[in-house]
Amino acid sequence: MERVGQVELATLYHVIDHYGMFDIAKQGIGARVEAGANLLRLRDLNTPEILIRESTLRLFAPIS
Repeated sequence: MERVGQVELATLYHVIDHYGMFDIAKQGIGARVEAGANLLRLRDLNTPEILIRESTLRLFAPIS
């Protein structure tokens, strides 16, 4: 996996809340974003992996 950048915590919550999965990310703190196969894997040490289509996340925040 290639590391793409960082997503702000508020952005992560916004995206996950939009998809009805807010509880999964309650513990999240600046999840890393990695690209792969048109999906982004959002993860940190306290949460399960969350897969969101890259094009969807880009609607909320540019990837640095």
